[in-house]
Amino acid sequence: MNRNKVSDFGLLLLRIFLAAILVYYGSQKMFGLFGGEGIQGTISAFEKQGFPQWLTMMAIVAESAGSVAVFLGLLTRLAAFGIACTMGTASYEMFVMHTNYKDAHLPLALCGMALAIVFTGAGTFSMDYVLTRGKRKKKRAE
Repeated sequence: MNRNKVSDFGLLLLRIFLAAILVYYGSQKMFGLFGGEGIQGTISAFEKQGFPQWLTMMAIVAESAGSVAVFLGLLTRLAAFGIACTMGTASYEMFVMHTNYKDAHLPLALCGMALAIVFTGAGTFSMDYVLTRGKRKKKRAE
């Protein structure tokens, strides 16, 4: 395997692991799976913390639909940006607002993973690459 393929495989693994973790949390918020509260429960819990309903909905979409998009490599940078914003906010809430340092580590790590994808893109093992047929990468090489 050449260096580009190894890097692309690394990006694929990063996307898979980020998505696997976030599908769990997103499905709790969106569908009430895995002991979650569902949309209405999540909205009420976030409103008690001072978050507006529209911002809570954006977080739910970022975690659920964004994780699926990152997994597929579809609109990857946009989805990863939404995830990074959501996880950055979660880290801030835990670390600064509630001084709960222990619970801030996971969202901070997920934020870092998402930011890495924002800056690097999805790689060749992605729907983005298939749909553009790698045109963007070829243009940069010229």
